[in-house]
This record gives sequence, C-alpha cells and structure tokens, in this order.
Amino acid sequence: KNTGPGGRDFGVVYLGTDPSTGENLSELVVAAGYAEVRRQGAASAAADQTLINLEENAKAQHLGKWDTSEVESVRDIVWTVENIQQFVMARQGKPQKAIIEHIRDASSLRALILPTADCRTYFSVPLMLSGVRAPSIRFGDPVSGDTNSQLVTEPYAAEAKYFVEKRLLQQDVELYLETSNNANVVGSIKHPHGNIAEVLLKEGFARCVDWSMSGVSIGGPVAYREAERNAKQRRVRIWREYKGVVPVLNQEGTNVKVAKATSGKVIEVGLGDYICIRTADGSVQKFYLASVRPPRQPQNTKDGKPQP
Repeated sequence: KNTGPGGRDFGVVYLGTDPSTGENLSELVVAAGYAEVRRQGAASAAADQTLINLEENAKAQHLGKWDTSEVESVRDIVWTVENIQQFVMARQGKPQKAIIEHIRDASSLRALILPTADCRTYFSVPLMLSGVRAPSIRFGDPVSGDTNSQLVTEPYAAEAKYFVEKRLLQQDVELYLETSNNANVVGSIKHPHGNIAEVLLKEGFARCVDWSMSGVSIGGPVAYREAERNAKQRRVRIWREYKGVVPVLNQEGTNVKVAKATSGKVIEVGLGDYICIRTADGSVQKFYLASVRPPRQPQNTKDGKPQP
C-alpha cells in the first residue's frame, strides 16, 4: 500500500481470502479493457509489467474502452427524465427489465431501465415503492427546514437499507411503473425470490401508505395490509412499542371493527334489549343486545283499546 498526496491510499485488492490464490482485481479490469494503467503520480509505483502487458493485450483485441466501434460500445443513457408522468404512462402495465443501482433507503431506490427492441436507450430513474414507506435517511432537519445540517437517520433505517441492499443491489429485476410523485417513479419491483415491499412490511421495516396503495401491481392491498398486521401482532422493529389494537381484516383488506370489553355495574335494564352500566370512572354507558328484538309494550288504538 502507498499513500499519496492528500492522504489517499493506493493498494491492491484480491478476490478471496488468500492473496496467493485470489484474483487480482486490478489485473481483471485492465485485462477486460475497463481501465488503463497509471504511469504518472503516486499510484504509478503499482504499475508493474504485468499490468502493462494486460493493457497492451486489451488494446490489441479492442476490448472495453479500446473498442473503436462507437455504435456498440457507447451506451445512450438518459440520466434525468424530463416528463416523468408521460414516461410512466407510456410504460404502465408493461414489465420493465432493470438493474437496481443505488438504494437511498429501503423504499427509495434508483433503477437503470434496460433497452428494449423498440427503444435502445437506458433510463436512470429514482423509484419509490408503491404502498409502503420505510424509515428514511436524509440530510437536514424536517422541523426547521435546514438542509445543511448533519445526516438524520430514523430508527431502523440503516438496518432496513442493508436488508434491501443485500437482496436487490446490482440485481436484475422487473419494474412495474404505476404512477409518479414529483420527479420520482412510483412502482413495484418483481424479483424471482418475491416482492421486496411485502417482505419489508412483514419484517417490520416499513408501514403501509394509502396514497399509493391502490396502484400496487404485485400482491395487492390485501397482501400488504396482512403483512403489516402480522408485523404489528409480533411487535417487530418499527412496531416494537406498538400499543394499539391489531386490526382484523376482511377479504377485501379493510379493517373490521372489533368491540372493546367494558366492565362496570348494571344500574338499569331497559325493555329487554339494552342495559345501562356505570363504569369505574363514574360514566354511564348504554349497551344494546346485538341481533335480538324483544316484545314491545302494547299501545292503545285511537278508540282506547289495546292493540292485539
């Protein structure tokens, strides 16, 4: 290892645990034509004859950056999509082959949409996962609006980010573009091993958000809410201190109201279908019996005779 000006360290990286048997990363990238050998500066000391020979061989075979055919070697990449809404509308309902290139937090990523037979252009787009929100990692104070302050990391944000990085970073996936939000694409990710949004909910790394839930293409709202309910029930991660009542869902995925238990002293019995209870705090509550209808008191007719 050499240390150059400014404290930058230069060294050699071997793939594997044993340098004697591991592959030299510098030699691999030079041999493929993805890099050239430094011959000046502090790092030139590492430019041994092996690297120079590999570079000359890559030049002779026109590999990587030494390829002279610009049509095939230079990629056409759009780094910023001008009309993101129109871009999404043109691709809705069509799976887009992509590579996940960066993960800002567990529900905010950057994907590189790959060319198709109809379009030979690459598109680099910021992506928000539909129907979910994970703890965020950002610069600035959301209360004061200061964007120059230190990095703010919400609880479990780093763990959730690593959870997604381990499974999706630099992986081939299929994107389903569903809507847009400002300059972001909002959509779902399909991976051979499952739906990452649903897994985040189940593991307590994210919560459901209603504004983009209806557009979910994979799994659907019912599966998402059931995964969140499961995490709440187990009190995992962001739900570790959850004290609310875990909702019961019907087949449509909406909450079913569950009656709360009340204790107290019965102070009045009505017409056979309700009672009044005085609770411990002194308040009086009236409860009607469900699904029953008792007989009513007879009422007199206009001529004063009781009704039959």
